[in-house]
Amino acid sequence: MKKVKTFHNEVVRTLNGQIFRDNDWWQRLEDRAPEDHFVVSLDADGLIEGYMRYNTKDETFRIKDFYSINVHSDRVLWGYVRSHSSQVEEVVGTMPAHSSFPVIFKEPNVERKVYFDKMIRIVDVEAFLKLYPFVELEETLYVKVNDSQAEWNDAFFQIDLDGSVEKVLDAPGDKVLEMDIGAFSTLMVGFHGIDWYERNGQAKVAPLLVPVWRKALAAGYPSINENF
Repeated sequence: MKKVKTFHNEVVRTLNGQIFRDNDWWQRLEDRAPEDHFVVSLDADGLIEGYMRYNTKDETFRIKDFYSINVHSDRVLWGYVRSHSSQVEEVVGTMPAHSSFPVIFKEPNVERKVYFDKMIRIVDVEAFLKLYPFVELEETLYVKVNDSQAEWNDAFFQIDLDGSVEKVLDAPGDKVLEMDIGAFSTLMVGFHGIDWYERNGQAKVAPLLVPVWRKALAAGYPSINENF
């Protein structure tokens, strides 16, 4: 189990929005669902390349976790699921909305439903920006965040070329990206690119600044399958 825990944190390090699990988090999962089981896929050297957490009840195979780093592991894990075909009537689980996993099946019989069951809100914009992994800063950036519920966020923020961040009193009007806290939060985690927010009226920004922000922000659609 220790190897599964290590593998999990190594994988989520490469994903946007996933949570690192410490021992307390794993214990919480076990306490809430003691009937869950684990299956792993190993490579030629005996190293974990994928794992699945699941349970079977009332003829339903319920997938709780599915983490894989290659096609071989995908096939091994789905093959394990298939081996239960005589015991279960359906397989259910939760996947990111952008996942295209059905394409690995020759004749997929999959029903997909989209749920908007997660939300994000940056509680402290300045602290968040100081930790944010900006990709490529071509010039000093300014953002005006509008937040009626947290006055410490309702301000101008300056992002320098070295990635340092500070709250400022004002900024050049033609250099400012202005957004409400909700839209800004989803922008910063990659839910949509800056172009989408500008096109849909959720970002006020000069056209010349759009590609600058696009290069600065990390790409990658967020996904999270944890609950508190």
